[in-house]
Amino acid sequence: MNQDLPLPDHDRLSSLTALVLITYGLIRMVFLPGVRIEFPLLGLLIQIEINTRLIMLILAAILTTAGADWLIRAHPNTKGRSLSFEHWIIPGLATLAGGAIVTRLPTGLSLWLGLTLNAALLMAAVISEFIVVDREDPRYDGTALGLTILAYLLLFGAFFVLQLAGFRALFAVPLTLLASGSVSWRLLKLDFAEAGQWPYAMLIGLIAAQLSFGLHYWPISPLRGALLLDIFVYLGNGLMTFYLTRTFRKNILLEYISLACLALLVILILT
Repeated sequence: MNQDLPLPDHDRLSSLTALVLITYGLIRMVFLPGVRIEFPLLGLLIQIEINTRLIMLILAAILTTAGADWLIRAHPNTKGRSLSFEHWIIPGLATLAGGAIVTRLPTGLSLWLGLTLNAALLMAAVISEFIVVDREDPRYDGTALGLTILAYLLLFGAFFVLQLAGFRALFAVPLTLLASGSVSWRLLKLDFAEAGQWPYAMLIGLIAAQLSFGLHYWPISPLRGALLLDIFVYLGNGLMTFYLTRTFRKNILLEYISLACLALLVILILT
């Protein structure tokens, strides 16, 4: 590989990853007094519990987005222009979704494996976002594909956490909208450099949120529910890409249909 191709600073990337992992560790060591907020809304009593895990995960996500911005601004192609927060979405999701899962693992081998995997995913997200800053980079196409796969994997993790945590629909639906809409927008931005992709991404997010509302009252396992939502976002992004490019290639359409059928078969097999 050409040694002149830019990469994020190794020391900065290592420091960012270490700080995020330390934040995860503090969840097991620091115990903050929990706060429960209750208020009536539309005839319902809404309860919000703010605990140590929630505070630390939010701090870790803020740290990740700030660190990713710090690293990406060192890219030679960013000089003289402002960056969009599009580059924060996937690294931030890696911290939130990965952290929410890792911090629930029991102490032992599974925890260490989870931390190692989470660190690898976070580093992969930041490095990928750094590379795709420059669309003329010869690594762009391969990196964009890897970033897309990573985005769907992390989105599945986010959906799984939302399903597993048992949030009320009042909270689960808006969070599903936020996650699916943001990720859809980021992936559409990978294919289309011009602005104006927000309406299409939010349309995908709105339909995904409606689907999550139906799944909330359907007796389905968290794994199946998360996979169904992930499949929908994947298909929604593919169909939206077809619409925006005004091209319908049969081989690509067959790919989407095949993967969707395979995923649905997995859902039926899962117990």
